[in-house]
Amino acid sequence: MIPNTPRTSQHFCDWCKEYQFNGTVQQPGDVRFGVGVYQIAQGMQWKISNPVRWQSFCSAAMHFTMTGYAHGIDMAAGFPEHLSEFGNDNASWQDFMFAVCYAQQQVTYCLHYNRGTTRYSRYSADALHLRLHKLIETCFSFAPAEYREQGCYDEMKILCHDLPDFTKGVK
Repeated sequence: MIPNTPRTSQHFCDWCKEYQFNGTVQQPGDVRFGVGVYQIAQGMQWKISNPVRWQSFCSAAMHFTMTGYAHGIDMAAGFPEHLSEFGNDNASWQDFMFAVCYAQQQVTYCLHYNRGTTRYSRYSADALHLRLHKLIETCFSFAPAEYREQGCYDEMKILCHDLPDFTKGVK
């Protein structure tokens, strides 16, 4: 796979889908979700103005997008045309925690559903899509709109073992 700057949300989603199924490290949806949560924690450790922080939140958004694809969901549905159009200027850490927990419920329900549990399942593909979409939107809210394409490109390079130089522009 070749990293390339995602100019549109569709390009971003296509790359995430391709990586999920054909990339160097293929993961089941629940593991991919855990990587996204890990990336949030990584991002929170950096200063607000540090590009590494923004890249971590873009990485989390990518892993949450791949989570949806791992569960057979077309994640591009409902995305705005460009990554810069994502986000909520008023997003808070409380919104972030709610979005993570809310999406985690459906990821857990999906695991049980896919294992063939015979009891009633609370899993809903529509609910998982909606909750992951909200989580992705919240992730992008914590990265400046003008940096999102670069942050996603940097994560693509990391996933393809072509590590970017994060020392540029770090203060």
